Amino acid sequence: MRHFFVFFIVGVFFAFIARYMIVSPDISPLNLDMVQKLIEEKNIGVDDSKQLNAEIQSLIDRGLILSYLSPNAYLLAVSILASIFCFFSSIHLFVDKLFFKNFYEKASLFNATRRGLLLCISIGAVVYLRLYRVEDYVLILVPIAAVAIEAIFFFNSKSRIKKMEEVPEDLAMP
Repeated sequence: MRHFFVFFIVGVFFAFIARYMIVSPDISPLNLDMVQKLIEEKNIGVDDSKQLNAEIQSLIDRGLILSYLSPNAYLLAVSILASIFCFFSSIHLFVDKLFFKNFYEKASLFNATRRGLLLCISIGAVVYLRLYRVEDYVLILVPIAAVAIEAIFFFNSKSRIKKMEEVPEDLAMP
């Protein structure tokens, strides 16, 4: 249960960092130099925020928004994904210990971190590819690949355990 609390506390920490980065007016996810060039190119007025929002939405629709993002946007994405990873791992450890393990057995930290990592990689890849305007069928392949990797690992480890339990007849005790 100690690992559950550690992951939960770290998840809360990353969630607070992400919230601060979202709420803070000083931290912008957009590269302000690139936005200034966009304003000059499109002749957007000082009080014309609707046109600026429309241009930014147009950049998103065309898949060009990644060139307008600042490093703060990537830090925000990493902190959100780290928070999701920690919360998922802590919930996985809690449920594993509560429902699938005996009282004296520890929850599987390796399974929780592996599945949390696959979940975060899938979410990050789907969002990143969505910003690049990749087709929907390609986006569906990302979580399918993560589930396939997990299934391969799960069935491979089960067959290995089964092989270890089988004892050859010549080594069996009489």
